[in-house]
Amino acid sequence: MFLALVLGVVSCQDNLEGLDVNVNGEKGYINVSLAEETRADSAFGFDLSSLTTDTEHELRYILEIYPENTDKVYRDVRYSDNTSVSFPVSIVAGQKYTFAVWADIVAEDANRAADADADLYYETSNGLKSISIIDANWNAMDEKRDAFTGHATLETGHLSEINSITLTRPFAKLRVVTNDIESATEPKSAKVTYTQSVYTQFDATTGTASNAKNKVHTYKTFPYTDKEGEMTLFADYLLVTETFATKFDIDVFSDENCTTSIKQNSFDTEISLVRNKVTTIKGSILTDGNITNTLKPANNEIWYTNGSTTEATT
Repeated sequence: MFLALVLGVVSCQDNLEGLDVNVNGEKGYINVSLAEETRADSAFGFDLSSLTTDTEHELRYILEIYPENTDKVYRDVRYSDNTSVSFPVSIVAGQKYTFAVWADIVAEDANRAADADADLYYETSNGLKSISIIDANWNAMDEKRDAFTGHATLETGHLSEINSITLTRPFAKLRVVTNDIESATEPKSAKVTYTQSVYTQFDATTGTASNAKNKVHTYKTFPYTDKEGEMTLFADYLLVTETFATKFDIDVFSDENCTTSIKQNSFDTEISLVRNKVTTIKGSILTDGNITNTLKPANNEIWYTNGSTTEATT
């Protein structure tokens, strides 16, 4: 899935809510639209089409424009259940600009604080150069943490210079799938500890991630099954620049309070992650856990399997 950001010049506008309004400026609209597909692949991403019937959440689109050699930042925000919005702008000819876009899932208007900028999973009040994960809402296996970003530079101050920007996910997605669920004790909770720090901030103007910290997820498991005999034990969205690697421990429990352990596994060899792709660790994790890090690409995914696992696609 991708988002297309199209900058179209409009011949005339009335009462345009523009930026850098100037008699010699060029006025137009930045139209943000989603492609027909709603997922990058079968394992990656929230089904955005469900927002049309979801009365609690909607998409938030943020556009920020940075004129060169100034401290000004122009920001516009749109909320929608639809997969397209338009931003009216007006720019000065000959001025260089950087455009940054961020789109994420937030609470519907009725559920947002009156004085808030709708931040739910990501703190954006410091601008799109310093987006940070809100730790209190950074939970495992929460598909609504899905988000999209893109940036471009306008060199000449003419909107026609840029035809489109493709917005992609700023994440890699990490999954742990066990294929021995039918022969193991049913897991009710789990604890995942990243033993190698993961990024917590993102700069949408450059597409870079930063501020690595440790993170622990303690959570209740729930039916999150790919196919018969399998169960997704863990899934997380991790900010990355292009490529990244991490290590982690996972301890799975038979009760909801993380007290009675079924199996503990340490993935202490660096697990490679790639932006806008899924890395799936798959094997007999509840009963065996002897996973070898054999890289096996499949479609848009990267798989680590054990010797007995032959599946490489969903």
